[in-house]
Amino acid sequence: MFTRHLIYISSLIGIWAGQLNAQEFWSGAYDPAQNTTSCVNDQLRIEIQDRLNTSIEELRQQGRLSFEYSRSSSPIFSWPVKHSRSSGYANISAISSHVDHNPAPGSQDFACGLRSYDGHTGTDIFPWPFPWTAMDSNWAEVVAAAPGTIVLKQDGYDDRECDGLGSGWNAVFVMHSDGSMAWYGHLKAGSVTAKEPGQSVIRGEYLGIIGSSGNSTGPHLHFEIRDSDASLIDPYSGPCNHANRDSWWEDQPDYRTSAINAVIFHDALPELSSCDGESPERMNSRSRFYPGEEIILGVYLRDPRTAQKLNIAIRKPNGALFKSFEKTIDYTANAGYEIMTMQLNRRAELGNWTVQVQYQDQTLHKVFKICASEDICLCPVPQALQQREINSNAVSLRWNGSPEAEEYQIRVDVDSRPSRNFFQVKDSLQIGELPDAAKVSWRVRARCGYLNSDWSGMQIGRLTVELPEVDSLPPSPPPPARVANGWRWKGERGQQLALFDLHGQQILITQGEELNIPFGLPAGIYVLEKYLPDGRRQYARVFW
Repeated sequence: MFTRHLIYISSLIGIWAGQLNAQEFWSGAYDPAQNTTSCVNDQLRIEIQDRLNTSIEELRQQGRLSFEYSRSSSPIFSWPVKHSRSSGYANISAISSHVDHNPAPGSQDFACGLRSYDGHTGTDIFPWPFPWTAMDSNWAEVVAAAPGTIVLKQDGYDDRECDGLGSGWNAVFVMHSDGSMAWYGHLKAGSVTAKEPGQSVIRGEYLGIIGSSGNSTGPHLHFEIRDSDASLIDPYSGPCNHANRDSWWEDQPDYRTSAINAVIFHDALPELSSCDGESPERMNSRSRFYPGEEIILGVYLRDPRTAQKLNIAIRKPNGALFKSFEKTIDYTANAGYEIMTMQLNRRAELGNWTVQVQYQDQTLHKVFKICASEDICLCPVPQALQQREINSNAVSLRWNGSPEAEEYQIRVDVDSRPSRNFFQVKDSLQIGELPDAAKVSWRVRARCGYLNSDWSGMQIGRLTVELPEVDSLPPSPPPPARVANGWRWKGERGQQLALFDLHGQQILITQGEELNIPFGLPAGIYVLEKYLPDGRRQYARVFW
């Protein structure tokens, strides 16, 4: 069971002289407790298999599961968990358990290690750090690891089962073209995809949020694979995998994939919670501070290993290096934390301080701001919203931002269509290929570190535009390449990518050569536009 964790001081690294004093540094391993019973006990497995058999037969009779098995080629998996944009994390997943390959009492994973428990039949992936906050905030999304057809889904079960004795779980079951099946279990109640059995999903498509329904001791995804004969498959290949010889991963991760999951500033010691809610999880996150205050810097790691090095550098608002130091990891675990406290001198320079964290081959930068007063630390609401027609079918949205803002979120409504969310680092947005006589309503808010401003007032305008003839768009080589969360269209630097539906409604726009799909985009055919620096535009039809 996940129990409440207070982060205790284990070592002192001394006090620095100067305006910013580092006072304490402490470390710790975090390994969620293993289930006392399997994620799927024998009774539940029989019930699930009966429901699967019934559903598959019904779908076949209805002609909604018509593909033929091709046993010669198994599916190739990408990672089934991704972090949402709102989390602010670099990664969000860590592994607590692999498939157990030991037929006798005890456990043994595919690599002959002990990273499993007796009778476990899947790969358990948990959100880290702050797993309950991640679940409640929808930060850890479960996505299809391979394309296939949903043959069964379950929702509505309690997602705070923590004693390992829960009955039903929320889950999605996806059948692949070779007849194998992926089980995505323990999902959060109410988060399961709206797609029904018989509908297809593509790799990277949203299926739900990591939860703790069913036999669970805390938020995690139980990712289980069965072949066309319902025999257990471990997607990892290794010397002790007795189920299958080859890996089913597109690029099999190392046994331990050390990485930084998140760098977070706190104004008090963070706490991890117990499931019963009596001791709630407290992130205590903050990125704006005043002279004389204490800052707590948390670096949260996946698969830390003994003797690895963590390097931290702190830079002043003018970019000059203030202090740097190296910390040696002294533990090996599924997850862990390295936390430092810093006491602000009352003469600390005002402005944006940057912390650079290097670990393995990864470098992250995080900014905290030292403010003179509370007013300066607020995140101002964008003002003076302006809407201007660019041409017959495009509009420019502008607003007065603030130096405090690191990013803007723009929510746009066109006629009666659902709101679309755009994220921009600059204080303007262009929306093109609008339908004829579109009524555009929009509002914007700023993000200042971990703080969001209030939404601006709604701005409304009306355009008379001509719908482009999408069906006659010419092909433009080279075509875009599909990636897990969208498309990459390599080409000239500085290009802009935009995604449209077949009505010409712009859904998303981004700078660069890669476009990531927003949460909940329905499956279908779309048009991807590449806007080049010289004004030329290229188009391609894409499928989602």
